Amino acid sequence: TRCSRDWSSDVCSSDLARAFTAFGDQRVTGVGVLGIKARLSIAILGLTTVAIALIGGLGLLTLRSLISSTEQELASRARAEFFGAIEHQASANEALARLLSELPAVQERMRNDDRAGLLSDLEPTFAALKAYGINNAHFHRPNTTTLARLHAPNQYDDDLSLIRPMIVEINRTRTPRRGIELGVNGLPIRGAVPVTARDGQPLGVVEVGSFITAEFLSDLAEPGSAYAVYYSKAGGLELLASMADTGAPRLSRDVLVGILEQGDVTARTRANGRSYLSTATPLRDRSEEHTSELQSRLHLVC
Repeated sequence: TRCSRDWSSDVCSSDLARAFTAFGDQRVTGVGVLGIKARLSIAILGLTTVAIALIGGLGLLTLRSLISSTEQELASRARAEFFGAIEHQASANEALARLLSELPAVQERMRNDDRAGLLSDLEPTFAALKAYGINNAHFHRPNTTTLARLHAPNQYDDDLSLIRPMIVEINRTRTPRRGIELGVNGLPIRGAVPVTARDGQPLGVVEVGSFITAEFLSDLAEPGSAYAVYYSKAGGLELLASMADTGAPRLSRDVLVGILEQGDVTARTRANGRSYLSTATPLRDRSEEHTSELQSRLHLVC
């Protein structure tokens, strides 16, 4: 006989085997699910690492590109400031020359070839203009000889037709000109206009100029920047004007000479534990339009 609670006889071994096998299958299946999740996690982690590396690399490239773009912008701005200052001063000098050319007393003195009268009339005015950087006032005859120089009263009657193409051009075309043009005593910013009598008679040219000096360069430079201007000649480079030494390293002479062929140059340099950005560009003087002899002989370094 068996007790009603004795269920063991009702369960055969085959049933237990099937039950264990089914349970075991569930366990094995459970282990398989965990393995897939782990592999997915590893794959996602790997892809994330690759993505971070790619983003980091792209970010570094972007940063370098941004730095390079900023450097080029700063160099371009420095050059634009210089040429803007040149144009501003040249326009002012031309305006002053025009004012002088329209004075009846000046026209009368030039018509009569009256050097002493010009000097007497204009020396006090020229003395006052020196305080504003005007240091050159020149009166030319129609044949491009000198009638009078307010800045050098004892120098006159010299023929400038071979060395001052801008004046030759103004006498020929009766058209004002302005810009930089090399001179014997430096690099002046010139403004020159034709002088014409009331009856239409050409009387020559009046020219007003101001030299590019250390003071001029200092006035246009922003804090932390410096400018220098070089003159290229057969023997090498000659410094025409420069600001006081700021400690910034200067580009080598080979680099400066090289800009004659390749144009603007921008470079990073280090000195005294600091980084500097230097840029150089060729300057064209006003006479380049008329003769190739003076082409590309000026350099701006900032």
